[in-house]
Amino acid sequence: MGGEEIQFFQSREQFFGCYPDRQANVNLTTGTGIAGPYTGTITATPIKTGRVLISTVDTNGNALSATDAATNGTFIGDVAAGSTIDYATGVVAAITWSAIIDAGEPIRVQSINYQAARPWAMLFYNDQL
Repeated sequence: MGGEEIQFFQSREQFFGCYPDRQANVNLTTGTGIAGPYTGTITATPIKTGRVLISTVDTNGNALSATDAATNGTFIGDVAAGSTIDYATGVVAAITWSAIIDAGEPIRVQSINYQAARPWAMLFYNDQL
């Protein structure tokens, strides 16, 4: 009474086959000849926690990257402490790299957003919903 049926999955492959994570790859900003801080906004929001990767190349051609620390919106990797993301608004702030980024060098972000809505399916995997 009053409920609606939803799909129930126990296989990650079947679940993500029906409901794939779609990754957005965009240029967040460009280097200015300094290590930072850099800011920008990801437009596809809200963003899944633990699913953000920021990357660039330093002046020596070395790849630099940082990922979000799943729950608190901070980054770990080749960035200084204090680099953050707001998952609701997409604002990325205070990204300071461990090396200098050439002027014009793209700073890219890969993220996965979601649309908040009533669930149509559920995945029970590794003893978690």
